[in-house]
This record gives sequence, structure tokens and C-alpha cells, in this order.
Amino acid sequence: MAFDGKGSVPFVVAASLRRHGFARVTVGSEWIATFKSARAEADRLKSDFKVASRSDEILCLDNVKDTTRVASLRALQRAVDRLVRRCEPWLGVSLVPGERQCAPIVIGNRSDAMVATYHAYGPGYGANVNGPDGDGCGSDDGRLLTVLIHLNDALRGGRFVFHEKYGSIVDVPPAAGTLFLFRSDTVIHEVCPSLVRRRAMTAWYMGSGTVADSDTFARE
Repeated sequence: MAFDGKGSVPFVVAASLRRHGFARVTVGSEWIATFKSARAEADRLKSDFKVASRSDEILCLDNVKDTTRVASLRALQRAVDRLVRRCEPWLGVSLVPGERQCAPIVIGNRSDAMVATYHAYGPGYGANVNGPDGDGCGSDDGRLLTVLIHLNDALRGGRFVFHEKYGSIVDVPPAAGTLFLFRSDTVIHEVCPSLVRRRAMTAWYMGSGTVADSDTFARE
């Protein structure tokens, strides 16, 4: 599916979210230069990253006061915002199949984008749910949709694994220029260890009643 979110792409993304809880999107050739520039920005910002408890190093873009240092990363984030907006009419009626029905996806805001790096031959990130407290299943409108942007050209290892209903597993290689969109509140996912340094940017789109760390999505 193309990155621009035009044509039938929003409907296809929503259908995949409804059926599987996740969707995979690849960027067009016109975005490859921006991806490479964003990866270079992440590498130049190495000294700004903070070590996280889960073994990776992270940087929130709002913490970079000189916006010229993250111009390409921000351009990618704005493009993802546009894609999510175009998907909203269909996301609003999407329900992930399962024993526990989830609330429809109605986006109100998003978190600040977070860039994470994993060192080569380091640990991965074990199976988890982004919103384990049941966000979106009642009055607690928290994380509903996660978007992860892979910044590497290619990886050895570092595969992204989705756990579907009834125990089936979908193992997805993170090719260059790949985005994953998935339900934050229900989809179990994990990241396998990588043999090279892995870089990715993540943003969480929140329910309509949530005050997030960033209100950029609502204003732009």
C-alpha cells in the first residue's frame, strides 16, 4: 500500500486493521530520500538519546529545540498524520475481531514522536501490548493506534512479529521504508534481536478524550 494515503489506501488500511489488528504500508520512491535523511538525523542526534529501561535508547522529538536538526523526521511524522486522518472515516467503524470487542478507533490526538535505536547484537523487545490496561475499551481513551516507521535500509534480524487471534503468528521483515499501523490496545507484538543497529520512529494516536503529550495532530 502506498504511503500517500490517497485512493483506496485508507479503506485497505482500515480493512486490514479490522481483520488482523495491523496493517503494513510501504513508501513510494519519492519518499526514499526523506527516509535516508531522517536516518542520518537520528544518527547525528546520538548524544541526545537517553537509555531506556527496555535496553534501547530513545529520543522524543519535542525535546530537540532546534527543529532544523529533525526536519526530515518531522516531515515523516506529518505525512503519517495525513495518512491517519485520511483513514479516520474507516477507522471509526473498525473493530478488531476477538472475544473482547474494542471501542471504535476515534482519534483525538497523538503523542510526541519517539525515535528509538537498538544496538547490534542486543536484545529485542518481548511480546507486549502498548495499552495493556484496556485503553479504548471504555471511558479510558488512551493509546488506540500505534504507527512505527522503520528507518533502516535493511536489517539482519530485527523482524517484527504480530500475534493474531487463536495463537497464529505473522512474522514481518522490516524492509526499508516500511510503516506498521496496529491497534495499541489489543495487538500483541514483539521485535526480534537485530544483528545490526536498528532505528525506528514511533507515535501513538490517542482516543478523543485524551490529553496527549503533543497536540500537533489536532492543530495541523
